[in-house]
Amino acid sequence: MLCLTVSIAFASDGEQPQPEIRTAADWPIFRGDAALTGRAEGALPDELEFLWRFKTEGPVRSSAVIVDGRVFVGSDDGSVYALALESGEKIWSFATEGAVEAPPLVMGGRVYVGSSDAMFYCLDAASGKKLWDFPANNRILGGANWHDDATTAGATVIFGSYDSKLYGLLAAGGEHLWTYSTDNYINGSPAVTGGRAVFGGCDAFVHVVSLADGKRAGAVEAGAYIAGSVALAGGRAYIGHYNNAFLCVDLAADKIEWEYTHKPYPFFSSAAVDEAR
Repeated sequence: MLCLTVSIAFASDGEQPQPEIRTAADWPIFRGDAALTGRAEGALPDELEFLWRFKTEGPVRSSAVIVDGRVFVGSDDGSVYALALESGEKIWSFATEGAVEAPPLVMGGRVYVGSSDAMFYCLDAASGKKLWDFPANNRILGGANWHDDATTAGATVIFGSYDSKLYGLLAAGGEHLWTYSTDNYINGSPAVTGGRAVFGGCDAFVHVVSLADGKRAGAVEAGAYIAGSVALAGGRAYIGHYNNAFLCVDLAADKIEWEYTHKPYPFFSSAAVDEAR
């Protein structure tokens, strides 16, 4: 058995963590927010304390999210887990038919997550009961995002698949709203800002999609296929690609603003960005 290890740090003065600390620790989506900035408020102590460990039956490639004192994470053993944040005890698990590498999205008391079995699931966050599912045509490895405005009948969840498509579904019941097609796999998670989704594809483009109708709102050729997820800040997208370059894309101008190369290795991880810096 392989294991998932989560370390949570609190003040070392012997006091028990207060409820407001748990609220501040909420991280309901991959990279923390809809723009996928990877930025968290607060500070960590100089030394972290190991608190607990939870074992799954396979590798853990999914990223964990945290909401209301619970940790939600997928495993290559095919399950999605809900764990108690303070103790690591299992609250529930939900079995799919494939590895769950995608990080979950938790919104409105529900967990939204894709699986390598090509299904996208909506689960009740309290019990793990399946509320609905939606079939893609290939595995889903990237996390979902969400958007809500007056153009739809409710919040929309957005996710990409290895069938080369980005999907928009109604969050409440999973009704299909639109599909945006690319020319290769979508491996990462879409970032969302200003009514648009932005993501990199294995077709070597940074795509910009209108969330109102799923139509193309822009596209920038990156030069190589993109495995990671875009981070958005200040009207720009930040992403690395397989040809060893990290890019800053001006979304208004539909062009690469600058490019950084260092060592002859691909960029697979997703960036963090802080507008204040």
